[in-house]
Amino acid sequence: MAFDVQATLESVEGYLSASGYIPVTMVGHPKAPCEEITGAIYMQGTTVAALTLSTTVEVHTVMVRVLENAMTLPVADIEYRLARIAAQVSSDLAGDYDLAGSIRNIDIGGQYGAALSTEWGHVEIGGQVHRVVDITLPLVVDGSATMVA
Repeated sequence: MAFDVQATLESVEGYLSASGYIPVTMVGHPKAPCEEITGAIYMQGTTVAALTLSTTVEVHTVMVRVLENAMTLPVADIEYRLARIAAQVSSDLAGDYDLAGSIRNIDIGGQYGAALSTEWGHVEIGGQVHRVVDITLPLVVDGSATMVA
């Protein structure tokens, strides 16, 4: 079975770019230290939640990693900015419910697995430490998979 995840990634990237919350958005991991707050979008996994006679219902789990250089001061402002962005993105997606296209809804409560959630940490990019908040975004998608024999 092959999943078409490009449309899912493009929908998330389009939403983040249009939201105005994150100055730089990209699919994939930054290759150099971030100059501005950056949203990096990654696929975490795909699964089939249900099958019908003609199509699939899938869950595409996407991670949105919001990064900011941890060496900027004051440090408390980094936490506040990232917390505000994570809350705004999560609230918008919970309220909007879908991202158009084949995305049916956000699996907010984790009916099919992982729920909408955040996790905080640090990563090093190009020798610089970045503070990150990872937003796990489980998306219920209609019919993107093709059956292959």
